Amino acid sequence: MTNIFKLINQIAIAEAQLSATQFLAPCVKGRRVRTRVAGMVYTFTPKHSKFEGWGIFQPVDEKTATVVEEADLPQITEYLQQFPQIRLRLAHQLRGQTWLAYPVNEADVRQRLKVVKPIAVHLARSGFDKLTVIDRDACGGRSHRIEERNLSTQPYYRSDVGAFKAKILANNLYRAIGTKVDAKTKELTPANANQLLKDSQLIVDVFDNSVARQAVKNYSEQFSIPCLHAGLSADYAEVIWNDVYRVPSEVNDDVCDYPLARNLVILTVAVACEAIVSFIATAEQRNFTITLKDLTIQSLFL
Repeated sequence: MTNIFKLINQIAIAEAQLSATQFLAPCVKGRRVRTRVAGMVYTFTPKHSKFEGWGIFQPVDEKTATVVEEADLPQITEYLQQFPQIRLRLAHQLRGQTWLAYPVNEADVRQRLKVVKPIAVHLARSGFDKLTVIDRDACGGRSHRIEERNLSTQPYYRSDVGAFKAKILANNLYRAIGTKVDAKTKELTPANANQLLKDSQLIVDVFDNSVARQAVKNYSEQFSIPCLHAGLSADYAEVIWNDVYRVPSEVNDDVCDYPLARNLVILTVAVACEAIVSFIATAEQRNFTITLKDLTIQSLFL
């Protein structure tokens, strides 16, 4: 028979620990968050009702918690590793960022969960809500403004010609999904890399000149920041993480005049996105090569 006095004492100890505990949790705007302390599950209403994303919370009382700070990518990755991974395919948008999804592998889900059914998922921004775009192509006399030649290889329109690339990209992204982007029309060099890349949690390098690439690589190594490099040459592309990346010779700078560059760019971007999402979920840094002629994507082991 359960000792009621022992149980009450355990609850009292857990509540005492609770006030001094900070916990990480995903938060949907207007919803509550949960944590487990000493075997007890507690549910809180965030003090900042407009907060959405991954946060570090501190209990204020038994019903309310305040947001201490946003969780960084390593913390989110460690949190997600505690849960089984289930690949889902978004099937139908229900409302806002809430979608109806269905398991990709029915047999696997049935074996693990004993049931297969549609699942409602909420697409929080998962740490991607603070984005910075840096672009000023000063090599070879190229402009950091949109030119006619960019229209065949990059997501711009004829009406954008003459505007800053970074500004237009930021505007397009905001119109598409409502995410604000800090657009910097500055040339990244070894001298200002610390200033431009400060407070980065993940860096994606798609510069087309070796000077900027080397500056990004050095900064990422110095401050141990995850960094993914994506680049292309002729009909070949690579998506490689910083630990095994080698900066190419300046001879290969700026290959966007290649006739099939747009096809290869789109394919490379898709692979880079998959590498980033996979890293966030599993902490695994996967490298890839892409060849356009045979439409082949292969894992790269270095």
